[in-house]
Amino acid sequence: VIASRVRRRLVGQKLNWISAFAMFDVDGTGALDPEALAGALTTMALGLSEAEIAELAGGLVGPDGKITLDNFGSHLREIPPEVHQHETWARHALAPAGRRLRETLVASDAEQRGILPADAFMGVLRELAPMVTPPQLDLLVLLADKNGLGDVDYGEF
Repeated sequence: VIASRVRRRLVGQKLNWISAFAMFDVDGTGALDPEALAGALTTMALGLSEAEIAELAGGLVGPDGKITLDNFGSHLREIPPEVHQHETWARHALAPAGRRLRETLVASDAEQRGILPADAFMGVLRELAPMVTPPQLDLLVLLADKNGLGDVDYGEF
């Protein structure tokens, strides 16, 4: 899910992640250690927390303790089956709320910008989908936070 968010953000901002990666590849091997990857991701202002960067890096690190440019690029291009599963689950979990969910999200948006802070979004979900657990709420916010900045564009959700 984090990689999908990174991919959306990179595409949305038209960022050249290869150049950012290369700036931190001081030995020119095409591979970064997790700390250097964290630096590269931080310079791209992707809205990732330190914990999310650590989780992403942990899933990409090879046996030599490095993350290769090729592995990082492959990970960005692929949408893991888990992400599709989570998105399918989210659609099914929220389907009963349907139109009422949309109307409540719009009513909660005082500025009518089409964007809500994550906590307001979670409040609406708690009200209309009480069967959703706190970890599932966190997952829904992660899926819905398209810009990676903690805001939810409910029009795209």
